[in-house]
Amino acid sequence: QHELNVPLDLQFSLFDEYLTLGLSENIYASAISFYGPNDSVTRKGYKVSASASQGYNTGTYARDYQRVELNTNLVKAFDTFTHSVSVTAAYVHPGTQNRTGFYADYEKMFKEICSKNSVGPCEYNNINEVLEEASLEFTQFVFTPQGKEKLYHRLRQPLIYEDGYNKYGDLENELRYDITDNLNYYNNTFYNHQRNVISKTLNTLGYNNSVFVFNASHLYQDKLVNTKRLFSRYLTTNARYNYSSRWQYFAGYAYDIENSETKNRNIGFLFKKRCWNLQLQYVENIRPALGTSGEASAIQDKVLYLTLNLNPLGGFEVDYKKSENE
Repeated sequence: QHELNVPLDLQFSLFDEYLTLGLSENIYASAISFYGPNDSVTRKGYKVSASASQGYNTGTYARDYQRVELNTNLVKAFDTFTHSVSVTAAYVHPGTQNRTGFYADYEKMFKEICSKNSVGPCEYNNINEVLEEASLEFTQFVFTPQGKEKLYHRLRQPLIYEDGYNKYGDLENELRYDITDNLNYYNNTFYNHQRNVISKTLNTLGYNNSVFVFNASHLYQDKLVNTKRLFSRYLTTNARYNYSSRWQYFAGYAYDIENSETKNRNIGFLFKKRCWNLQLQYVENIRPALGTSGEASAIQDKVLYLTLNLNPLGGFEVDYKKSENE
């Protein structure tokens, strides 16, 4: 897959720099190709690849959208901290878009499958939809006298002007707070006005010093799929041990609380020396799938990654993958 993203921005200061007007044109393009044997199976009347890289057409996608933004930012210094407040009003207008091959097939055939399972074509359609919307956003920061961020807080309310969407989009509240120099807390919560529920919330507690890094996250989601209420709860942990300036060891684990099953686990090491580094990582990932007769199933991917980076030239990665039905 090849992607091109071109933002074109203009900014104008108004009222003695108390207000900023921003105008932007955003162009995005993607070209995707698939290689491998052309084996496929039929599900719900459509041909769906039996393997992740089989049976799909080469495709291209292109779009543009425009954004208008008004922003004001005020900063005041106190004896023990500095406080910054920003208010932003924005409007996004989708422009034109064009789909061929895989991206056109996705719109016509795969949406129903992907609303229920992350299988086959769902893995490769990583393009977020751009909606016509206006939004109002409030952001504040608190900094220590040394200039280090102590608190970050953001509130955002979108108004969506698209058929099939609630006019009042989810109210978003984001918070990041440094409890101590090493201990920090993060929260991101979405509130759905129409259903009067918290539709999604993520809480993360992290610890970071020069030797040990650890974080634990809990994700809760409440969403409607075809008028059916679905709940998701995930627990994710990640840890890294800096044995020396050259050697790092890391591991991660993700657990699906709602379905009482492991979703991901990984372990590996990183070796750094001057202008190059080498990383070896083993990953087990469990993803939902559909059986040949349409029943729910799961696939366990076991992947070994070897990555070499040559700074500042770049690097390359090789992997060995084995998939098994659960």
